[in-house]
Amino acid sequence: MTSAGEESWSVLTDNGGHDYPYALGVDDAGDIYILIQSATSVAIEKRSSDGDVTWQLDSPVGAGYAVNTMAVAPNGDFILAGSSYIDSVSDTWITRYDPEGGIKWTVVGSEAGLLAMDISRVALTQDGDVAVTGPTFGDAGDASFWVAVLAP
Repeated sequence: MTSAGEESWSVLTDNGGHDYPYALGVDDAGDIYILIQSATSVAIEKRSSDGDVTWQLDSPVGAGYAVNTMAVAPNGDFILAGSSYIDSVSDTWITRYDPEGGIKWTVVGSEAGLLAMDISRVALTQDGDVAVTGPTFGDAGDASFWVAVLAP
């Protein structure tokens, strides 16, 4: 939509499955990043400001990983965050990618001292650091939340 609320362009994407646009972000160049989840996979799609597909990164995470949220930096870097459950062990993770989908860094929650069972939201600070938040649950089922800022 334009700043006046008029449609600039629209595209119907039908891959024949149950694709769900889970998160959306825009960089300073106007490129659009879409986190797409289906029943069996995750993908990131980058579209130009005209709506053309620039690239698609299929399954950027492995089996046992859930992608819960995404943020896009002004320069086009994008951050995915979520949780993993591998070999009966739960953990959280945050990965920063460059504008072409290459990994810049990954932080694993337990290794960084994050007290979380999941990451539900991610955002960028004005300094470019990564802020994350998510729930943590006690033995009695009570829930709290935590917030952390990462400057790796």
